[in-house]
Amino acid sequence: MYRFSTFHFRLSNVFSIRSLSSSSASSFSVDNPYSFDTVHTINYDHWDIIEKKIKASKLAQKKYYNETNLNDRIQLCHDFLNNLKKNEKDIAYDITNSMGKPLSQSLNEINGTLDRGFNMIDLAPDVLKDDILDNKEGFYRKIVKEPLGIIA
Repeated sequence: MYRFSTFHFRLSNVFSIRSLSSSSASSFSVDNPYSFDTVHTINYDHWDIIEKKIKASKLAQKKYYNETNLNDRIQLCHDFLNNLKKNEKDIAYDITNSMGKPLSQSLNEINGTLDRGFNMIDLAPDVLKDDILDNKEGFYRKIVKEPLGIIA
């Protein structure tokens, strides 16, 4: 079985933030729209836990960015996509159960994600390099592209 715990935790935070103000439920369920079987049950986080996760995510992103170069981050993206490819059948099955779509469409979604992901990786070195602007007397000008970090 595969696990993308960071992705799962981010999804649970998004749903928690949107739903806590209007509901007293402690969890929500994802049901297969075809069979109505419960596929996943996700517990809501409390606000203090959400704030701790956001703070920890921001600190981890800054630390990781400062300790790695572009090649390290590209390798991390390659590893993620290779893991996605390795687990595509299990993931496609989960998508099919959660959304009720045919398995072939779920596999196509994963293949599209892989294609776009590898293309973005190939483009990254050129797109993310500094843009050197025309010299202006007394100035050296460039545009540096840095990540914004965790948006929360």
